[in-house]
Amino acid sequence: MSARLLVLVLLIFLSQASRAERNVRVESSWTIDSKTGTYTNNDTKVSFRKVIASFRLHEAKPVAEDGYATFVYHGERGFITLELIPLVATGYSSLDAFLSAKRHVMEQVNGRFDSARVFAVTYEAHGKRGSGKGVVYHFLATPEFRHLPVYDEFGIVPIGSYLFSYRGSFVMKEGLKDLEPFLTAMGFQRPNQAMQRAVPRSAFNIGITSTSEFRRCALSGAVADLVSR
Repeated sequence: MSARLLVLVLLIFLSQASRAERNVRVESSWTIDSKTGTYTNNDTKVSFRKVIASFRLHEAKPVAEDGYATFVYHGERGFITLELIPLVATGYSSLDAFLSAKRHVMEQVNGRFDSARVFAVTYEAHGKRGSGKGVVYHFLATPEFRHLPVYDEFGIVPIGSYLFSYRGSFVMKEGLKDLEPFLTAMGFQRPNQAMQRAVPRSAFNIGITSTSEFRRCALSGAVADLVSR
C-alpha cells in the first residue's frame, strides 16, 4: 500500500484563565503517503509535502501530546515552521488573544527589535477559507541565532475547527522573499509591504502574566545548521 491512514485520539489538559483544568478530547485524523512522504490532515485537507518551493521537510510531527501538529522546513537562508492546531487545544477564546500571546513569547525569546509590522493574512485552499493576522519583526540580536539579527515573521488563520500558522525565521532580509512562494503554495496570501502598518514598541506591551501554555520552538538544531553555512 502506498498510503496508510492514522487516526490519533489524544487526551490533553488545557489551562484556562481561571487556572482550573479540564480534560479535552482531541481527535486528529491523518493520511500518510509512504511513497511520497506527504502528510495530509483529513479534517482540513492541508497537505505537508517533502518539498515546498525551495524548502525541504526537516521534521514532521503530525500530532503531539498538546494536540499541535508541527512541520519544520529548511531552506538556504532560514527555516519555516508550520503548525496546525485544534481550536480546543489553544486555551484561548479568540484569534487575537492567541496572536497576542504568541507575540509576547517571540519578544521574550528574541529580545530587542527595531521594527515590527502587522498585516492581514488570508487562506484559501481545498475548499476552505480563512482570514487572520500576521506580524514581521527585525530582531537585533537573537540568542538562539547566536545573537545575530533575525527577520522573523508569524501569521495565523482559522480554518474550520483549526488554527493554521506559519513562522519564517531568516538571518537575511532576502529570506522573506523565499517565504513568499512557500506561503503561496500552502494557500496563504498576504498584502504587499505598502499596505502594512508599522507598530510602535509600546503597542506590544500586552500584559500577559503567564505564557506556560505556549511551547517554545526548538530552534537550536536548525540554527546551528544555518549559521554554520
